[in-house]
Amino acid sequence: MTSDYMPAWQADGLCAGRPDLMADPHQAEATCHRCPVLPECRDWVLSLPVHEGPDGVVAAMTLAERERVVLDREPPRQCDTCLEIRPLWAYAQNTEGKPSRRKTCRTCVDRRTHTNRARHETAPPQT
Repeated sequence: MTSDYMPAWQADGLCAGRPDLMADPHQAEATCHRCPVLPECRDWVLSLPVHEGPDGVVAAMTLAERERVVLDREPPRQCDTCLEIRPLWAYAQNTEGKPSRRKTCRTCVDRRTHTNRARHETAPPQT
């Protein structure tokens, strides 16, 4: 019996019924590269919203790698702070597991964090 979540071709995959093969990321990637249904698997997993897809290595890609591919398909946006136009993956998620992204790029957030940290380290102690 096939789940609605998994497509029919998945039964032909080398990982079908073998979660042990996918536990180690290096072994999982090697398994995927030898798999006869790799193209179908890749098309399928990249068609899913990243926050709703499976965890771990799928189609020889980690979740972070799949997220980057999916986000590269989206139009870039302008950062509210530096006003530079950057790809969507350059913006952190607003909430874990949700598709929305922050309006300030990671570079600006990091810069602000380091500036604030340095300011606190050099501030005179309060009595």
